[in-house]
Amino acid sequence: KITFEVRNSFNPESHTTLEGEGIGLDNVTKRLELAYTNQHELLQSIDYKNGTFTIKLTLWDIKT
Repeated sequence: KITFEVRNSFNPESHTTLEGEGIGLDNVTKRLELAYTNQHELLQSIDYKNGTFTIKLTLWDIKT
């Protein structure tokens, strides 16, 4: 398995919801399902207190 984790900071005062303005994560989710059906996990979390957005992608059973 391989795991990627990305953490980004943001100004929590300028973001009031968990909803994004674009379609980026929706597109990533659809592409992962097509390319890695039942072989991936994509988790996201938003910590408004600390102003941190985290996304974690795990891929299992990757054939090389």
